[in-house]
Amino acid sequence: MNSQQKERKSSENNKKRKIQTEQRKLTDWFESTNIPPQKEASITRALVRVFTCCGISFSIIENPFFIKFLHEMRPGYMPPSRELFGSRLLNQEIARVNEKVKKIIEDSKNLTLDDNQKRMKYSSLESTQQDESNGSKIALLGLILDEKLSKI
Repeated sequence: MNSQQKERKSSENNKKRKIQTEQRKLTDWFESTNIPPQKEASITRALVRVFTCCGISFSIIENPFFIKFLHEMRPGYMPPSRELFGSRLLNQEIARVNEKVKKIIEDSKNLTLDDNQKRMKYSSLESTQQDESNGSKIALLGLILDEKLSKI
């Protein structure tokens, strides 16, 4: 075999190796139904934010169509109950947001407070949440998220 033939053969072997490394794995085509606890907590936090910021009633979390939707998105995810969602998880999110707001305020200089806009936003948020038992908490969380987290 001359050197030209060796180079060609070496080149063909390299192409074969490259093609093999680009082959998709079987696990690319399905998702495991086992979700790590950190991922499940992350999904739940995201749901709390969506529900509170969009003014979605917490009763939707137990709707069979919504549960089916969640299972289509992530087969192993089991959403929390409406009671857990609207109490402990909402309170945790409020505490997390409050800590972020405190940090922003502590790190800020030359703060200006405008009570008029605050009342307008609060009343509009509160009126959209009248059917919720935690309406005032949701309105407060929405107000905090709207005013403070938009700057993050």
